[in-house]
Amino acid sequence: MRGTTCVWFFAAVLAFVGCHGHEHGQGHGHGEADDHGHGHGAEDDPRPGLSVTRWTAANELFMEYAAFVVGQSSKFAAHVSMLPSFDAAKAGRVTVRLSPGSGAAIESVADAPSSPGIFRPALTPTAAGPCRLTVIIERDGKRDEIAIEDCVVHPDVTAAVKAEEAAADAASEPTISYLKEQAWKTVFSNEPVVSRRIQPTRTVFGRLRPAAGGEGRLIAGVSGRLGLPTPPPTLGQRVSRGQVLGTLSPRLADAAGGSPALEAEVAAAGAEVRAAAAQVERLERLHAEKSVAERQVDEAKTRLAAARAAEAMAAGRLAQFRSGAGVGQGGRAGPGGLMLRSPIDGVLVAVEAVDGQMVAEGASLFTVQDARTLWLEARVFEPDLPALAALESSDAGDAWFTVEGRDGAIVVDGVSARRIAVGSVVDERTRTAPVLFAVDNAEGRLRVGQSALVRIASGPAVTGLAVPLEAILDDGGRPVVFVHVEGEAFARRVLTLGPRDRTHALVTAGLTEGERVVVRGAYEVKLASSSGAVPAHGHAH
Repeated sequence: MRGTTCVWFFAAVLAFVGCHGHEHGQGHGHGEADDHGHGHGAEDDPRPGLSVTRWTAANELFMEYAAFVVGQSSKFAAHVSMLPSFDAAKAGRVTVRLSPGSGAAIESVADAPSSPGIFRPALTPTAAGPCRLTVIIERDGKRDEIAIEDCVVHPDVTAAVKAEEAAADAASEPTISYLKEQAWKTVFSNEPVVSRRIQPTRTVFGRLRPAAGGEGRLIAGVSGRLGLPTPPPTLGQRVSRGQVLGTLSPRLADAAGGSPALEAEVAAAGAEVRAAAAQVERLERLHAEKSVAERQVDEAKTRLAAARAAEAMAAGRLAQFRSGAGVGQGGRAGPGGLMLRSPIDGVLVAVEAVDGQMVAEGASLFTVQDARTLWLEARVFEPDLPALAALESSDAGDAWFTVEGRDGAIVVDGVSARRIAVGSVVDERTRTAPVLFAVDNAEGRLRVGQSALVRIASGPAVTGLAVPLEAILDDGGRPVVFVHVEGEAFARRVLTLGPRDRTHALVTAGLTEGERVVVRGAYEVKLASSSGAVPAHGHAH
């Protein structure tokens, strides 16, 4: 009997029957209820136990009771779970009403649960015959009236046992026991299998990278000594466009950081200009006297132009060097030199030199990233490209992606993310083409370089029965779900799956419409099926 402990030796046969029946969801307990609300089968009460499970918008009702026999009390264990949380109802009122085919109805009321989630009314039928059973749940200002299928009040126990044996012969699917007390202590939910529209997808891998113009690198334009302000720039520091991050003193400057060498260069260039100008003036005078050829005058003018250009370049370098003087922060004067300014607003992600270090021309010094918008580059293999034609004609809802460590999918909906382009060139080495998405990252939860699993629409949507992805478990390489057959009985089903979207997968075999699958708590039910043990306070048969 359900709720009876399997006793070795003297009660071996009875124990075997009791445990076996429990795992297969056959008859349910009755008799006196224990502290958990489950019935202990009284040995002097051979009536079979019955049960009923119903779901409404607000409640899940799993009710156990003894078969109705004239003149004998049937005690109910009505387990009430609040929806959508599936938590045990800790308050409320449950009324059980028995309406015979003729005559007045009788009812019993439990004004409060005897323990969380369990209400225990009792009825004593007075006349045999067909009847109707109604359960009324009242809690939190709401009223649920649940009509149970037609019932029967039997004239005696023998008739009740025969009726239950006939019903038990029809049961064939093995089930797993997972008690309400177990479910109420964990996160649990189920939902019915219904028809949904599913968009087929292709799964590809992608990587987040800076958007165009979202990364700026400062490179040493000349060899020289790096000077940093006080305090120096640090990783993770937010900087503004044009903010001075340091100075670079070219090698032409002396060790003290002054500009004598640059000034000497300017002076030398000026002397060359003056000499070239004097040469032009002398040759023009001689040419007027027809003492020199015109060719010599032209050559002198060319030399003068080159000298003036060299002077301008030297003067520019000196001016640029002097403009960097005094840029130090924190009260320390800068050494002078070429100012290194942030090219964009953003965050410093690389600082590759230290104050006073000699750096070579072309060395990378600072990297600034603006990660408020990132690009996701998905690489699609060549054979999958024809299936992505739908993506090129729509902007929203065609793709979504997940990033390791971040809950939930990011949908390409034109707001959180949007498609930028579908590549038209296949990479010769990888045989892939890029698909680019711009991703909003104003909250800064995504990082450049992170990998992403991207699902991209790949054809017309299909409609069929579907289950939540959360409900599907991998069991030995096969997708399975657990169907909630009744209150504490679950059936394991192996599925054949079709296309999936970001929340559901199409089921082509293994389920029928309206069956309820466990969504949250499926793994706990799987563990219960693996243990092979009957809970200590199980129900008697």
